[in-house]
Amino acid sequence: TKIGNPPLHAFFSGAQAPSLEKTSSPIHHLPDQEFIERLVTMGGTPKIVSDNNELMQILLPMLRADFKLSYLHKVEAKCYFNFPATVLYGNKDNFTSFDAIEAWQHLFSLPINISCVEGDHYYINSNKESVALYINEVVENILIDKAC
Repeated sequence: TKIGNPPLHAFFSGAQAPSLEKTSSPIHHLPDQEFIERLVTMGGTPKIVSDNNELMQILLPMLRADFKLSYLHKVEAKCYFNFPATVLYGNKDNFTSFDAIEAWQHLFSLPINISCVEGDHYYINSNKESVALYINEVVENILIDKAC
């Protein structure tokens, strides 16, 4: 059943395909302090944020929900999307392998673009400008193609 208009393009970043079995242990259920320590160890939460108890109390429910969804959600590899997609990942990512990035292709009927960026799982923190330029270029090309 076709519902509405599909996206013109989708972007995914630093995540294995949701059809794959998870290789890491869940952390969303950990006690607050242990959960925060894991966030800091992963490298994506600056110390200035993790040390701010008031801010962390605001962020914890959202972060837990994000990790829970990421860990528990799984789709079948036979679920196909019929629109283009780009998957970006860091070449030094210790959380996501290239095979797990390539597995996104099984979810799409069209070839996906895979873009490797210098850096770890949080490559975007040190490459904001180049990633934004890349995404803008992709979107610009889509808009040009759509206008023709």
